[in-house]
Amino acid sequence: MPRINAALDDRQAEYQPNMVEFEGKISDLSVAVLIDPRATLSYVSPKVVEHYKLQPVKFKNPWLVQRATRAKRRVLAKINNYPLTIAGQLVVAYLNVLPLGSYNVLIGMDWLEKHWSLVNCKTKTIYYKYDFGEKQEMQGIKRPV
Repeated sequence: MPRINAALDDRQAEYQPNMVEFEGKISDLSVAVLIDPRATLSYVSPKVVEHYKLQPVKFKNPWLVQRATRAKRRVLAKINNYPLTIAGQLVVAYLNVLPLGSYNVLIGMDWLEKHWSLVNCKTKTIYYKYDFGEKQEMQGIKRPV
C-alpha cells in the first residue's frame, strides 16, 4: 500500500528534516507544496481539482493510501501530467487526488526518482534533472528543525 508519511496537518513539515516546503503556483492560484521523499506517490488536493474544474481520470480499482496519522483514505482518481510551478520552476507531475490537510500538492518518490533528484535536507534545496538532462535546482522554505 502506498504511504504518505508527511505530517500533512497544520503544516508540520518544519519538524521533519527530510521534507521540504515550497511556495508554488497552479495558473493564478498560489499553492503550498510539500516534497516528501518518504511518500511513495505524488498527490493533489481535491480543492485544487475543484477550483480549476479539472476532469480527473477515475481508477477502475480505487486503492488505499495510509497517511502519517495512520488513517487510510481511498484514492479514486488521478490527474495525468499536470503542469505547476514550484519555486519558480515549471514542473509536470502525475498527481493522485487525495485530501492533504494544509498542503495543496505533495511531491513524492515517483517524481523525485523520475528526475534523478537529490534532496539537501540542510539547505532545503532540491537538485534534479529535467527532460533532456538539464540540471535544475529549487530552493525550499527554510524552517528550523
